[in-house]
Amino acid sequence: MSHPNFLKNTLSPQDELFLGMPEPLAPMAWDLLGLLPVPPEQPRIANVIFTLCSSLIAFSREHPFYAIANPEQIKAAQLLAEFAKPKMHGDSTPLVQLIGRQTKYVEWVLCTELSPVQSEIAIPLGTEVALALAEQRQLRTHLIRHLRRDLELVPRNGAADAQSKADLAAQDFGHRWRATIRNGERALAKRCAPALAASNQGPSLSEVAEEHLSHITGKAGNGTAKARAGISNHREASLPQMIAYGMELRDRLFRSQVGSITEAISLFTGLDHRGVLGLAFGNSPRPGEILTIDLDRGGLHVAFDRLLERKTTTSVATTLYEPTRSSYLVPWPSELLDALKDRLEQHASSSGECMRDDQSALRVVDVLSQPDRDHAADPGESALTRVPADAHGFTPTVARLRNALPTLAMDAKVPRAFVASARLDFQRVGRARPWYLRVEQADFSLRWRALLGALGWSTNARPTAEGSVLNDRQQ
Repeated sequence: MSHPNFLKNTLSPQDELFLGMPEPLAPMAWDLLGLLPVPPEQPRIANVIFTLCSSLIAFSREHPFYAIANPEQIKAAQLLAEFAKPKMHGDSTPLVQLIGRQTKYVEWVLCTELSPVQSEIAIPLGTEVALALAEQRQLRTHLIRHLRRDLELVPRNGAADAQSKADLAAQDFGHRWRATIRNGERALAKRCAPALAASNQGPSLSEVAEEHLSHITGKAGNGTAKARAGISNHREASLPQMIAYGMELRDRLFRSQVGSITEAISLFTGLDHRGVLGLAFGNSPRPGEILTIDLDRGGLHVAFDRLLERKTTTSVATTLYEPTRSSYLVPWPSELLDALKDRLEQHASSSGECMRDDQSALRVVDVLSQPDRDHAADPGESALTRVPADAHGFTPTVARLRNALPTLAMDAKVPRAFVASARLDFQRVGRARPWYLRVEQADFSLRWRALLGALGWSTNARPTAEGSVLNDRQQ
């Protein structure tokens, strides 16, 4: 007869499983066992752990957004499945002990009966496992019962061929639980959206890019109905004054006069002096920057994806709308680009560097001389040496001329969405419109170059049949 203390020294199946388990995997195993009621006998516990991990992995493969948002959890599930799989063959605990109690422990029974290749049930089970882990609750019993009932319809090796799928559809497979699983997928997508947005944005913004972002979003968020209307007011110069200013500014750029480059960039972007000096150079949108000057392509890259606070990321978004491009290019006139190229060449010859790595961007402030950096236009003085006789109104200061460009563009029938994109002035469109208003890069570039050409700047725009984009009334 055995000694009475023999039973005290016998390990339960759960203790045997955890005895050789690596310590980093134990928290994941405990979380999974907490999802379902555990019978006292704990039959085939390794099989249960393996099925829960496999289902979670199958769900993450079917919906990659979950793996992107929860990489550590999926990695732990993969390691735990690899650990539990060999243990399944040595688990001799009889499942017959659950006969008569399968209703009470239906979750446990499903995990022992489900094969990982039966993805028609494994993926829905993984959805429920992921949602239960996120909500810190147990698996829903009624949903598991429906899954187990339909498990009898799925072949042991899965419904891989078209005939098997047709047979399942003919038997109304999934009609009891499909809507619940879809709701669970949407709930998980909402939970994962912040993590996905952070991962899609890539590196954090630089200090200068944060200032650019604050300028753009602040202007868009504080727009008024009058600003969106695009009606000229006393804060803006007239068209004759703008044309005269363009002639003088082009001459100053050609002669490399102090302050001409910063004034020109400010005119075409709407940025203040500090924002202009912080613009970075690059051959494409630079990581960590909102605005990047591309002299090869002749314009300014705008990282549009960093301007939008998306609640739904592209990986989980509906296919109803075409996805937005991550950036777009604003064309600049040749006079400004040539002046910047000259300064960049002078900087390269004097310092021996032309471009820098991603960690240290080359900016406008680096290629300008100290007088250019310190230049600031007098806010009360006229920006014109000779005011046109027909340019009546207020003094044409640099600020009034800068404010006038978007309004003149809208008067010239340039779509307000194009004006908002070119001048980084999204108050020109209603707050709802940016979410469904589509701007094509080719159309946008052509119309904006045509406007610059009509104002006297050199561009690569093709002449249109109508001639100038400015109508007779404006001219």
